[in-house]
Amino acid sequence: MENTGTELMCMVRYPSADLPANVRVDLDVAQLASSRTGSVVLGFGRQQRSGNYYTLSVSADRHLELCWNSDRQCNSLLKIADVKAVHGDANASDRVTVEIRGQDMALLVNDIRVAQYTGDVPITGGLMVGVGPQTSLLLVRLRATPFPVASR
Repeated sequence: MENTGTELMCMVRYPSADLPANVRVDLDVAQLASSRTGSVVLGFGRQQRSGNYYTLSVSADRHLELCWNSDRQCNSLLKIADVKAVHGDANASDRVTVEIRGQDMALLVNDIRVAQYTGDVPITGGLMVGVGPQTSLLLVRLRATPFPVASR
């Protein structure tokens, strides 16, 4: 996926069913660090009627940001600088993950938990993938794995 623009991110809806209430979503990418300004974006919880959704972006310069996107605007919910889990090598692969349990989100990079956030309502909806300005990278795999339902 490539975005040659200088200001806006490029997002694509992923054709999928709505997410279950308890799910792990993994996005594997290669060549994130091939540009020092590169960034990958995982969109989730997209609501068809409103078009609102969450995004988790991870950049080659090791920044992470969680946003609530409404009216095509990123409303920042959480920002972390210098996430050591991001690989800095242009030939390395990176995995961006969100684990959703109702309205709770755990944010992981390369299987290392770096943050958590609790939304206002349980998270369901569709998936999106994207890249930031002047980013070219290889989207390797997008996978959503439901968590087992706890027995009572």
